[in-house]
This record gives sequence, structure tokens and C-alpha cells, in this order.
Amino acid sequence: MAFQVLLRMHRRPISMPLLNLTEKRKLMNLLKKLWEEEEGQDLVEYGLLVVLISLFALASMQSLATGISNAFSNAAAQLSGT
Repeated sequence: MAFQVLLRMHRRPISMPLLNLTEKRKLMNLLKKLWEEEEGQDLVEYGLLVVLISLFALASMQSLATGISNAFSNAAAQLSGT
């Protein structure tokens, strides 16, 4: 319903008023409902948490990879006798 209101707003000629009173009420009710709705917040919070964990894991894996590479280089150097 609100999508149809927004679509009609977009397709109106410039000379026509943007919204009539009932459309304004519908749009305001939709905006109030979206503002007060809390169902999607959990999903966003979990998504941010996954992103933060991924960034931390990526940073720690890079330093871990450098440490492992150095350890194998040292072991190879000691085995080759140089």
C-alpha cells in the first residue's frame, strides 16, 4: 500500500499536488510504524557482529600466517645447514 503511494508520488505531473490528505496520513502511519518496529534490529546487530568477528579473524590469520612462514623458513635454514 505505501509502495503504491510512493509510486503515485513519483509519477504525478508537476502541476498536481504531491499528496492528498489521506495519502499523507497513510505515509505518516507507515513511517511511524517503521520507526517503532524493532524486529529487524536483531538481524542488523547479528550482521555487524559477524562482520567484526570476520575482520578480527582476518587480521589474526595474517599475523599467524607470517609467524608460520617464519617458523618454516627457520626450520628449512637449520636443516640445510646454512
